[in-house]
Amino acid sequence: MRINDLYLMIKDYIANRQQTPPKILDVYDTIRIVKKNNLSVARYGDGEFDLMLNINHPKYQKTNKKLCDKLWDTFSSNNNRLLVCIPNVFVEISLAGLTNKARKHWHRFVRKNQLKLYEIFNKESVYGDSLVTRHYMDIEDKTNSEEYFDLIKKLWEKRDVIIVEGRYTRFGVGNDLLSGTNSTKRILCPACDAFEKYDIILEACRENAPDKKVLFLLALGPTATVLSCDLTDMGFQAIDIGHLDIEYEWFLSHANKKTRVENKYVNETDDIITEENDSLKDEEYSASVICKIF
Repeated sequence: MRINDLYLMIKDYIANRQQTPPKILDVYDTIRIVKKNNLSVARYGDGEFDLMLNINHPKYQKTNKKLCDKLWDTFSSNNNRLLVCIPNVFVEISLAGLTNKARKHWHRFVRKNQLKLYEIFNKESVYGDSLVTRHYMDIEDKTNSEEYFDLIKKLWEKRDVIIVEGRYTRFGVGNDLLSGTNSTKRILCPACDAFEKYDIILEACRENAPDKKVLFLLALGPTATVLSCDLTDMGFQAIDIGHLDIEYEWFLSHANKKTRVENKYVNETDDIITEENDSLKDEEYSASVICKIF
């Protein structure tokens, strides 16, 4: 056994002996409570925690002190209309349904960061599961995938929706993920380092919302996490929806590994969309764009 592995095992043992794991709803209960109470959602994954703890940063968002501060503020928000979500990976039974690759990833993450994370988790809080938007590719048994997608689609059923997304995200384009909405509009933001335009993005959301009944779906990395909180404080419902559209595309194609999706940005593959190689021609999509912030 390597010294580093032994060290991580000791850290894991100490953390579990000294701390109680956070209370986290499962994926299905997370969706149900959001639907029942019209809650907003702020999701924290490894990228957001890396930024908060100054460990690393995702390739699509460079380190920014203001962003880090806002991630901390959002995490400790006392707005009862905002459901803060963290990955449900801190007890072994929660990892049982994941693929071997996903289990290894989250084992490494927990062992490396558990002591620090347990210090910031609120023992009295009940968190949602931030993997609620990642419930296909990393799941070993995909038998219930259709049931899962049908349930999450109900969050925006018969709602007027404004999607705030990266320039090449194209959430719901080319599939029926948004077919149940009353209307769909889009605010396009930078594909990378979106937080550099944060104040402009927030103002664009406020200016383009016809009323407080509109539902914001946010697919914008860590920027979406903090934007959901600010929009909630302004009286809107805003759901940090993350990679759900890509997961849905993989589900529709019966993919068993993370692959490129035509005309959409997938940060986990090496395919990069630029103005020069962008081939999307979709009139309905173009008509839905109400604001561009590049």
